[in-house]
Amino acid sequence: MNKYEVLRLSVMRQYVEGKINRITFDAKIKMINEQEEKEKKNEAAKRDGSS
Repeated sequence: MNKYEVLRLSVMRQYVEGKINRITFDAKIKMINEQEEKEKKNEAAKRDGSS
């Protein structure tokens, strides 16, 4: 499991336990997904640049 999967599970747990509402859940998941995508793009750029 990578760090983004762990973060998503943590947010899902907070939602299921009633600690956050659906709007907050959606916003947090969106932020995690965007952060993961950004990191993937940076890693790809580093790979392409070092080849």
